[in-house]
Amino acid sequence: MEDQRGYAPALWKTMADLGWIGLVIPESFDGAGLGYVDLVVVLEEMGRVLLPSPFIPTVLFGEAIRRAGNEHQKNSLLPRIAAGELIGSLAYIEPSGGWDAAGITMAAKPSKGRFKLRGTKLFVNDGHVADCLLVAARTGRKAGEDGLTLFALETSRAFRPRCAFHRDGDLRIGARLGQTSWH
Repeated sequence: MEDQRGYAPALWKTMADLGWIGLVIPESFDGAGLGYVDLVVVLEEMGRVLLPSPFIPTVLFGEAIRRAGNEHQKNSLLPRIAAGELIGSLAYIEPSGGWDAAGITMAAKPSKGRFKLRGTKLFVNDGHVADCLLVAARTGRKAGEDGLTLFALETSRAFRPRCAFHRDGDLRIGARLGQTSWH
């Protein structure tokens, strides 16, 4: 594909209209409410044609919000995902290369009712077109999963001016997060 976005927006809209993007999102949030087996069938067919789209990161983002988000986040983000209006991605891999909670060192420090995030995330799939990123950061000093917080950040708001995607696909963050972010 020769588009810098890496996907065709018209095709993305068609996928949303067919219900693919909201396949596993519950009906109460305007999704189809189907299961993982149904999702796998769609993914298998996408694989057959090597379909370039932000489908997988967006579905994973939606699943994380569905499982760990508060009601406000679910009500405001999941219907937009199901409608194809929101592209999401996950930002959790750091330079250490660790895939587990112990590998997350990005700090999120409270400051005047906000959080300041500073650090680097690697391999943020489709992050350059994402409307929202789920960023894992350490808000406490405890090791492992204790002390971790997931921040759902809308990239069009206060976050994007302070982050940069580099050619290598890395996301460098030096952001102040306030009421424009969801945490």
